[in-house]
Amino acid sequence: MEHKKDRTWFYIINGLIAVLLLIFVLQNRGDATIKYLGITLDGPAFLIYVVLFFLGIFVGWLWTFFHYLKKERRENREHRETREHRETREDAKRGY
Repeated sequence: MEHKKDRTWFYIINGLIAVLLLIFVLQNRGDATIKYLGITLDGPAFLIYVVLFFLGIFVGWLWTFFHYLKKERRENREHRETREHRETREDAKRGY
Protein backbone atom coordinates (compact mmCIF):
# COMPACT_ATOMS: atom_id res chain seq x y z
CA MET A 1 0.00 0.00 0.00
CA GLU A 2 2.90 2.36 0.80
CA HIS A 3 4.37 1.89 -2.69
CA LYS A 4 1.12 2.97 -4.37
CA LYS A 5 0.99 6.11 -2.20
CA ASP A 6 4.50 7.07 -3.31
CA ARG A 7 3.48 6.57 -6.95
CA THR A 8 0.49 8.87 -6.48
CA TRP A 9 2.77 11.72 -5.40
CA PHE A 10 4.93 11.02 -8.43
CA TYR A 11 1.96 11.50 -10.76
CA ILE A 12 0.77 14.61 -8.90
CA ILE A 13 4.18 16.27 -9.11
CA ASN A 14 4.62 15.34 -12.79
CA GLY A 15 1.13 16.65 -13.57
CA LEU A 16 1.94 19.91 -11.79
CA ILE A 17 5.17 20.24 -13.76
CA ALA A 18 3.27 19.62 -17.01
CA VAL A 19 0.70 22.32 -16.16
CA LEU A 20 3.45 24.80 -15.27
CA LEU A 21 5.26 24.00 -18.52
CA LEU A 22 2.04 24.52 -20.50
CA ILE A 23 1.49 27.90 -18.83
CA PHE A 24 5.11 28.85 -19.59
CA VAL A 25 4.74 27.92 -23.28
CA LEU A 26 1.43 29.79 -23.64
CA GLN A 27 2.85 32.95 -22.04
CA ASN A 28 6.04 32.92 -24.13
CA ARG A 29 4.74 32.23 -27.65
CA GLY A 30 6.22 35.39 -29.10
CA ASP A 31 9.50 35.59 -30.96
CA ALA A 32 12.70 36.37 -29.12
CA THR A 33 16.24 37.27 -30.16
CA ILE A 34 19.27 36.54 -28.03
CA LYS A 35 22.69 37.90 -28.98
CA TYR A 36 25.78 36.58 -27.21
CA LEU A 37 29.41 36.71 -28.36
CA GLY A 38 28.42 37.32 -31.98
CA ILE A 39 25.90 34.47 -31.98
CA THR A 40 22.30 35.43 -32.64
CA LEU A 41 19.43 33.10 -31.75
CA ASP A 42 16.01 33.87 -33.20
CA GLY A 43 12.91 31.83 -32.56
CA PRO A 44 9.97 31.26 -30.28
CA ALA A 45 10.80 32.56 -26.81
CA PHE A 46 9.74 29.39 -25.01
CA LEU A 47 11.96 27.24 -27.23
CA ILE A 48 15.01 29.43 -26.69
CA TYR A 49 14.41 29.46 -22.93
CA VAL A 50 13.97 25.69 -22.78
CA VAL A 51 17.16 25.10 -24.81
CA LEU A 52 19.10 27.47 -22.55
CA PHE A 53 17.63 25.76 -19.47
CA PHE A 54 18.80 22.32 -20.61
CA LEU A 55 22.17 23.74 -21.61
CA GLY A 56 22.50 25.04 -18.05
CA ILE A 57 21.57 21.63 -16.64
CA PHE A 58 24.19 20.00 -18.88
CA VAL A 59 26.92 22.44 -17.80
CA GLY A 60 25.99 21.87 -14.14
CA TRP A 61 26.14 18.11 -14.66
CA LEU A 62 29.57 18.41 -16.32
CA TRP A 63 30.82 20.52 -13.42
CA THR A 64 29.61 17.92 -10.91
CA PHE A 65 30.99 15.03 -12.98
CA PHE A 66 34.49 16.52 -13.25
CA HIS A 67 34.46 17.44 -9.55
CA TYR A 68 33.54 13.82 -8.75
CA LEU A 69 36.36 12.52 -10.97
CA LYS A 70 38.86 14.82 -9.27
CA LYS A 71 37.70 13.65 -5.85
CA GLU A 72 37.94 9.98 -6.87
CA ARG A 73 41.49 10.43 -8.22
CA ARG A 74 42.57 12.17 -5.01
CA GLU A 75 41.07 9.42 -2.85
CA ASN A 76 42.67 6.69 -4.98
CA ARG A 77 46.05 8.44 -4.79
CA GLU A 78 45.78 8.80 -1.00
CA HIS A 79 44.75 5.15 -0.67
CA ARG A 80 47.67 4.03 -2.86
CA GLU A 81 50.15 6.20 -0.91
CA THR A 82 48.84 4.85 2.41
CA ARG A 83 49.14 1.26 1.17
CA GLU A 84 52.69 1.86 -0.13
CA HIS A 85 53.69 3.49 3.16
CA ARG A 86 52.27 0.54 5.12
CA GLU A 87 54.11 -1.97 2.88
CA THR A 88 57.37 -0.04 3.32
CA ARG A 89 56.99 -0.14 7.12
CA GLU A 90 56.24 -3.87 7.07
CA ASP A 91 59.29 -4.52 4.87
CA ALA A 92 61.45 -2.48 7.28
CA LYS A 93 60.20 -4.57 10.23
CA ARG A 94 61.09 -7.77 8.40
CA GLY A 95 64.54 -6.46 7.61
CA TYR A 96 64.27 -6.24 3.82
